[in-house]
Amino acid sequence: MSNEDATGLDRAETLEVLPAMLAVLRRLVMTVFDPGDPESDELRSLLDACVVGAHRLRLREQLRDHEAS
Repeated sequence: MSNEDATGLDRAETLEVLPAMLAVLRRLVMTVFDPGDPESDELRSLLDACVVGAHRLRLREQLRDHEAS
């Protein structure tokens, strides 16, 4: 396997698990930190954006793969 193949595989695997991992982190923050605390609210907001961004990246890559085949 060439380095390019390994990089593509690692990227694909990462894009598959990243949304779930970020969602778990968001749930952890929601469970552990008190609502109304400005810093924890900001962290939740940032994690929300990360979860959405990870899903968008994964969907974009899936569309590219589908168009290429």
